[in-house]
Amino acid sequence: MVKEGHTYRMDVIRNDEKRSSATTKVPRIAGSKIVLKSGAVVLSDSTVVQEIGIPGIPALWDMSVIYLVEGPDYRDRTFVPYPKAEAPDSDGLWRYRLQVTADQDSIIARARRFVLSQNRKDIPVTLTAMGIQFRIIDGAWFPLFSEDEILRLAQPGTLSNVVNGYGLFGSMGLYREEWEITPEEAANLGYPIQVTDEPII
Repeated sequence: MVKEGHTYRMDVIRNDEKRSSATTKVPRIAGSKIVLKSGAVVLSDSTVVQEIGIPGIPALWDMSVIYLVEGPDYRDRTFVPYPKAEAPDSDGLWRYRLQVTADQDSIIARARRFVLSQNRKDIPVTLTAMGIQFRIIDGAWFPLFSEDEILRLAQPGTLSNVVNGYGLFGSMGLYREEWEITPEEAANLGYPIQVTDEPII
């Protein structure tokens, strides 16, 4: 099993004993806390947002917000993808403003599909937890995702960490952190609710 923070080497040896090799260090989170978050905030238009920061990582590949909703015979995690941040702030935090209210549409749509698949009229559900999931990449990938560099990077050997060869050998880490939602926080989002088989308008 691949472990975060460990370095791995790959060797390829031809029949004539010529060898190519490359190494990668699986990226890891620096520190014991993955996510730094503020409390949820209710704006003047009643929408709920929450600020989060991800510290101590080299580069973010993607990030999704997780919402756990539960009800009778129903328990589901909805993953809502967020656009990739281009770079961390000056303090090293990759910051996101979670649009918690707007994200609920995806949750309701999934719950409604469950109602339809079970030939039910409705189910009561409430939000019990949320979190984030993200993947980070090691330094070997840079500057792979800069659009301005695509033509230059297409040249053989420009982006390569292979000794006696061409190519890229890199690694990625997957992380998840979740936290409980209090009944008061769920109520700010309109929970508990009855998910029906009626279309969302």
